[in-house]
Amino acid sequence: MYYCTAARPTIEGKTNEDSKEVQTEKLELSATPLPNGFVKVKTGANTDDTVYNGWYSAVYQSPTSEPTEQGQG
Repeated sequence: MYYCTAARPTIEGKTNEDSKEVQTEKLELSATPLPNGFVKVKTGANTDDTVYNGWYSAVYQSPTSEPTEQGQG
């Protein structure tokens, strides 16, 4: 997802008694599209090593996520 923002999580708690229950936290997440309208991209089973090894080095954009100029196709 691109241009993500997250709000502070809600934290809920209660007194433990005889059993334990998982207390979840809720997080509000917003994503804004790129100028070309894409909000998210994902890779699949055919992801090449360059993309896989560089995943945390830069924001991944699929080869088709480049903005195009009007009138060219």
